Amino acid sequence: MEATNQKIEQLVKQGAGRLIARATDSRSLDVEALAPRVAAAVEKYLLRDDPNTAAAEINKFIDEMQADDLCLIIACERDDEGAWNDLVARFTTTVRSAARSASANEDAAEDLAQSIWAALYGLRVRDDGQRALLYKLDQSIRRLRQRDAACPEIDPLIATYHNLLRMWAEI
Repeated sequence: MEATNQKIEQLVKQGAGRLIARATDSRSLDVEALAPRVAAAVEKYLLRDDPNTAAAEINKFIDEMQADDLCLIIACERDDEGAWNDLVARFTTTVRSAARSASANEDAAEDLAQSIWAALYGLRVRDDGQRALLYKLDQSIRRLRQRDAACPEIDPLIATYHNLLRMWAEI
């Protein structure tokens, strides 16, 4: 069992090295930064169902990962402001498109898209009390919008939510 774990760890580190080499922007990350995420994915999608997954299959799985996206996400998790800016730039169209699919009109879609970005950015708020307050405010805004989408109090509440988020998010 120990030999198997060491072999998987070696495959993961080698695979993380290939991912770094393949990334057009590794965001100054190294193998040690990627290896835990790669190992978690291998465990979740391969080893959980088949603990004896062949090395070739593990390598194939790792080599099919999107190297640039993985580096971008890990850099965002490490509070790299440039990575956050790139994430928003790269995926704004996708988020807006998804929001349009789930919304009744363009204004509602824009509100939803902004809420998605705010929620993702809000994950950077480290204080539990502040994060809980933001969550409660967000839920109240959503309930108010469901009751009366034209309610004039919604816009100031959204502005307050975004202002608190900007004040409390760690940059």
